[in-house]
Amino acid sequence: MNHWGHAERVPTSPWKGVLTVPRSWSLRREDASGAPRLRQLPIEELRALRGRGRTWTTLPLVSGSNPLVGLEAETGELVAEFEVGAARKSDCAFAEAGGKRPS
Repeated sequence: MNHWGHAERVPTSPWKGVLTVPRSWSLRREDASGAPRLRQLPIEELRALRGRGRTWTTLPLVSGSNPLVGLEAETGELVAEFEVGAARKSDCAFAEAGGKRPS
């Protein structure tokens, strides 16, 4: 969300709203308390936009490695699940080509 203190300086192109995805909203009882929880998921119609995908299973991530090398697209969707095991801290970061992290 934008903050009015810097609303005039927010970039509008090309990435403003890039994380905006049409979503479906629902209430669902997911835990033992039975309390309803708000759930949001991308709408089903987005599946039609997907092209050929790639899947990796049991891919060990090593600092400095990039399993996405060679993938090229103007837009993309990344679904990731991580098992951190006994780790006390984990971090996941994304960067533009050349290693520059988005601000």
